[in-house]
Amino acid sequence: YLVYLNSLAQYDVTATVSLSGTASATSDYNAASSVVVIPAGSFSTNFSVPLVNDTTVESTETLIATVSNPTGSGSFSVGSAPTATISILNDDTATVSVAGNTTV
Repeated sequence: YLVYLNSLAQYDVTATVSLSGTASATSDYNAASSVVVIPAGSFSTNFSVPLVNDTTVESTETLIATVSNPTGSGSFSVGSAPTATISILNDDTATVSVAGNTTV
């Protein structure tokens, strides 16, 4: 995710990022730090959420990142689009096995 400002930060800006959606923490992704810092002299910073590569067959799930509570020197507010949503696609396949008696 990219967290950005509409103008250059004169001082460090800190914001809270919360995660929600249909994906589950620990089984679908590793919960990341809930605080991001946009350093002074920058417009943005990246926020990564490592996904868990499992073998469970499941439907497409969503992961929503919401930015709130920006703090720093000056006045800041969360813009009109404080959330970003990604879809986690399933990359696993189901295997069907049939076992039974055989006659010789």
